[in-house]
Amino acid sequence: ISHLLRTHENDTGNQVAVLTVRSIQGEPIEDYAVAVFEAWKLGRRGSDNGVLLVVVPDDRRMRIEVGYGLEETLTDAHASRIIRNLMTPHFRAGDYDRGIVEGVRGIVSVLEGGYHLQALPFSVGATLAILSGNKSFDDPLGKPRTATRSAQLHHFLQMLKQIHRI
Repeated sequence: ISHLLRTHENDTGNQVAVLTVRSIQGEPIEDYAVAVFEAWKLGRRGSDNGVLLVVVPDDRRMRIEVGYGLEETLTDAHASRIIRNLMTPHFRAGDYDRGIVEGVRGIVSVLEGGYHLQALPFSVGATLAILSGNKSFDDPLGKPRTATRSAQLHHFLQMLKQIHRI
C-alpha cells in the first residue's frame, strides 16, 4: 500500500492516508474522521486534495473522508461503492488486510480516472455469497434475490471483468 500511495502522491499531488484503530468508543465515525483529517492536515494547502480511509474493526465501521478539492472526483457515491463492493466483502470474510488494500486501490483508481461509477447487477458480496454456495442474497437495492446457476456464472464473469478494470 505504501508504494501505491507514494507513487500516487508523486504523480498527482493527492495525499491518501489509511488509519486503522480498534475502537473509537462510540464516537461517530464521521466526527472522528474529520478530526483526524484536520489534525493530520491531509492534502496540500490551498488544494485540500487529501483522502483519509478510516477502518475501525471492533466497531464494524469504516469511512472515506475526502477533502473539498477532491469531492467532485471522489464523490460520496464512489466512496460508498468502494466500501460496499470492494472492502466489505473481504471484511466479512475476515480478511481485513485485503479489504483495506482493495479500498485503497479503488480510491486511487477513482482519483486517477480508472474506476467509473456504474450500477452492477450484484455486488462483490453477492458474488462471494454465490461462490460459497449461498444462492440467496440482497441485490444493491436491498431486495432479496435468488440466482440460477447460469446467472451465477454470468455474474461472476461480469465481476471479474469489473475487478480487472480497477
